[in-house]
Amino acid sequence: MAPGARPRLRRPRRQPRPRRSHRSAPPTQVHYGEYETLAEDGAQLAQRLADFKVTTEVHPMPEGQHSFVLGAGRVPEVDHAMQQMGRWLRTHLGQ
Repeated sequence: MAPGARPRLRRPRRQPRPRRSHRSAPPTQVHYGEYETLAEDGAQLAQRLADFKVTTEVHPMPEGQHSFVLGAGRVPEVDHAMQQMGRWLRTHLGQ
C-alpha cells in the first residue's frame, strides 16, 4: 500500500432477510429432544408457524438428545415418535 493511502474496507456480507410470513408453509410436524442444544429453536419454530395459522404439531421428546431418532428399534419412546411421524405423513400426503 502506498504511503498515505487508505486501506480499502470490505463490506460485510449481507445476511438473508428472515421471512416475515410463513403463511405459505406446508403443514409441519416438529419433533425435538428436550436435552438437545437446539430445543428452544424447535419450540420457537413450532410457535411461529402456529401463530401464522400453519397446521403444526409439536412433539418434544423428554430427555431426548439431538439425534434421538437414531434410537429407533432400540428405544420405545423413539419408536413411538417414529410411528407418530408415519401417521402424520400418511394423513397429510393422503395415503
